[in-house]
Amino acid sequence: MINDTQSMKKIISGVCIAITSLAASVEVFAQEIDTTTKITVLQDILVTSNRMELRKKQVPQKLDIITGHDIVMNPGSDVGDVIKKIAALDVIQRPNVATYATIRGFRPPVEPGRINPEVTVLLNGRQSGTQNLALFDPNNIERIEILKGPAGAIYGSNAMGGVINIITKRSTGKVSGNVYGGYGSFQTSEMGYSGGGNIIPKVDFNFSGTFLDRNADFRFGKGNLFRKLLGSEQVELFPATGAIKEFDTAYDGQKRNGTKLSYRTNSLRVAYQINSKWRVDVSGTSFLGRGLESSGDLRTLDAQQGSANRIYNTADISIKGCIKKHHLSLLGYMMAEENSTFNNYNGTTVVTPSPTYQRSEGIVKWIGGQMLDVFTAGQMIKFIAGFDYNEATSRTRAWNQGTAAQNFAVTAKAPTSPWSYVKTFAPFVQAHITLLHEKLIVNPGMRYDFINFGIISTPLFQNLTPKKESNRFISPSVGIQYNIMEGLAGHYNIGRAFRFAQAFEIAGYFEEYLPDNKIRITTGNPELKNEQNLTQDAGIKYNNSKRGYSFDITFFNTRVENRVRQIALTELTGQTYSDGRIIDRYLTYTNADKANIRGLEIEGSYDFGVLKNYHYGLRVFVNITRLIKAEDITKGSGTTPDVKNRIRNVAPLNVGYGIEFDNLKTFSARISGRYLSKRFAQDFGNSNPVLNGAYMKYPRYIVLDLTANYKIAKQHIVSFRISNITDENYYETRGYNMPGRFTGLRYTYRF
Repeated sequence: MINDTQSMKKIISGVCIAITSLAASVEVFAQEIDTTTKITVLQDILVTSNRMELRKKQVPQKLDIITGHDIVMNPGSDVGDVIKKIAALDVIQRPNVATYATIRGFRPPVEPGRINPEVTVLLNGRQSGTQNLALFDPNNIERIEILKGPAGAIYGSNAMGGVINIITKRSTGKVSGNVYGGYGSFQTSEMGYSGGGNIIPKVDFNFSGTFLDRNADFRFGKGNLFRKLLGSEQVELFPATGAIKEFDTAYDGQKRNGTKLSYRTNSLRVAYQINSKWRVDVSGTSFLGRGLESSGDLRTLDAQQGSANRIYNTADISIKGCIKKHHLSLLGYMMAEENSTFNNYNGTTVVTPSPTYQRSEGIVKWIGGQMLDVFTAGQMIKFIAGFDYNEATSRTRAWNQGTAAQNFAVTAKAPTSPWSYVKTFAPFVQAHITLLHEKLIVNPGMRYDFINFGIISTPLFQNLTPKKESNRFISPSVGIQYNIMEGLAGHYNIGRAFRFAQAFEIAGYFEEYLPDNKIRITTGNPELKNEQNLTQDAGIKYNNSKRGYSFDITFFNTRVENRVRQIALTELTGQTYSDGRIIDRYLTYTNADKANIRGLEIEGSYDFGVLKNYHYGLRVFVNITRLIKAEDITKGSGTTPDVKNRIRNVAPLNVGYGIEFDNLKTFSARISGRYLSKRFAQDFGNSNPVLNGAYMKYPRYIVLDLTANYKIAKQHIVSFRISNITDENYYETRGYNMPGRFTGLRYTYRF
């Protein structure tokens, strides 16, 4: 078996080959270049993830930026695709518009509708209300700021691992934009538009939309060049009976029925400049996906197919202005996300086709507001003070279908999770202090969250005791940066954050019927405590655009108290349940005494264009997250030793990398890729009762993409796009394999 070090060597070799191939054409494409063209320096980009407008080089925290150019040079239509390859986050993606990400070793929230994740997705600095990255239109995104490390002092609960802040376009000046259309594999057609600017001097706007239809079922990959090189044809499983291996090669190249989809996105922003100091903005965004086909777990073939509706709407209104040295803003927003599932089959242990019926519905709603005051005290100190108010509710419903003998009658049943709500009010203050002639930057901050959380009466939910809980939590943080010399700086951060347990973990209930008259039960634990963590990180960063390279190396260490994890109550295994079935496994949730997560983040790039005075660009880049340790620890008592468990669904080694050539005139191309090492999960979809629910170790994989653009007369762009160049058959959740090679053409008209 090839280890991670050998795998990294293969990645580096592949990148070197790509560099050589592209470099061979550099001299051809680099002729007659306008030498006045400027190269964007990422360190000078204005960022807002700490709620102040600062240059990236002024921010002590570890901050990754995904630019609008990065999004354009990514062949995928899902925001999660570009995040994987640029920021090296743990991302779990399924083929039916479901993509979830996490940061620094925290488990991705793979279920929709959570109101208390460990990593928060923001929209223009406020709660987006969803963790599903697939719901955001890439054509409307200016950039994505990924703040790594605890952001509790800035954004409060649910920011233990960090935040993903999606910044949408805000255009002023002459109206400009683009319209595009494309066609590709699996009969995929797409159309989109985006534009913005000033209609009249006092009114500016932005609008965008995307229409995507996959009209044929996709097929799995069958080339598998990297899977063979890595020896990744098998998954390892660890049931109580002993470790075994299963092959993942049975469905190579096959069409996956039930994978068609169609969705639409739209957004609109209108702003009015009241006077030279005050303006008001109103914006809204929507995602509509109905009848998104869901193939179910691959190992059930076509037996568990269905569909899903994913609907997301959000809107906000803000007013901003200046009073002397105070930059004030007041914002209100609302959001609703609906996730509904429909089944085309009937039964539990024996599955048979049936009339389509709605199985579940989950609706999450958010309302909230923000007030901010950014002010300066002299030239060295900038303050931000304000408060957040958020109110979120989560409600679910479920239905069951009778048998053919019962005419497939549909009846309501108790949902898996009870209804819940959370209300948060939090004042906060943050400072940006520069000392020693701007050599030393200090960012202290503090936030005080007042939280009310409740589980409320839920129709048909049996034996539910409504619960109300109030919490107060102080989240301090300090970020320090020392500028050693021009472009070279050391940075250190320390901060606290927290997360309250979700409703299903506290009071959920779910039954799964298995063959041989067995039942598996998952239930909540009303005694769960809230998670909290303390994170420290330290590193060094260097940027020199004149020499063409930059890097950042950061070591982080996180200690989590009361981490929520799932366990099996072994004493109930084999007991007889009230309906006469034998309990195969009884699962619940508990708090680990602590969890330790530590690792190393390495980010770097080099532009060979510096060798030709930037007459062209030939940039290589890499972003690596290496988890040295990620484990839950439950302390033993007496002679009983501590119990350590690996944190699931996070990879010890996650690498995003690529190479891009741009002749700065007519042609540009980027090859980007992702390497993911082995990681642990649980196999709840295995048809073998012995293996169902067993721990498993996913195999490692590598995926490469390509985008090439040719510009004609400045306004016309033809793009050739390939996702999964080597046609790998891979997955991020076992049983929900991703599509094989996608090839497409896109035409864009810019105005």
